Amino acid sequence: MSKFAKLASALLLAALPLSCSPRSNSGTPPGDLPPGEAATSNGFPVRPGMIRACGQSVLSADGTEIVWDIFTSTDDPATVAEYYTQQLGTAGLEVGDGEWTWRMPAGQQVPDRVLSVSAPTAPHPDCPGLPSDARTIGNFSQMFHR
Repeated sequence: MSKFAKLASALLLAALPLSCSPRSNSGTPPGDLPPGEAATSNGFPVRPGMIRACGQSVLSADGTEIVWDIFTSTDDPATVAEYYTQQLGTAGLEVGDGEWTWRMPAGQQVPDRVLSVSAPTAPHPDCPGLPSDARTIGNFSQMFHR
């Protein structure tokens, strides 16, 4: 299971009953951006030069939705993380094992938004279109209570 899938699962387990089902990216943003560059994703700035590879949403039985987008960069993870540290600061930041994760709002038990920056460690099961030259992936996610 990918790091992002584990994070999304943890968010769902912490806040929702275990009755989630995936759904496709139909409708309007968030989560339905075309591939390419974007200025923001799920409430976070997107570092210039990062390219959107894929995105999806997961909808629970109670109507809570997690929407995520994966962006890639040919720069190394530390360089991308430095950009986000300058943009977002260190509130809500956890660093470990080559991964930088911001949980927003900082200090909230179940965050509304999560950004994770890391190296792609394996092919992503929900994102088969990751470019082969990607050195960094950024997982941008947001939870909506409908």
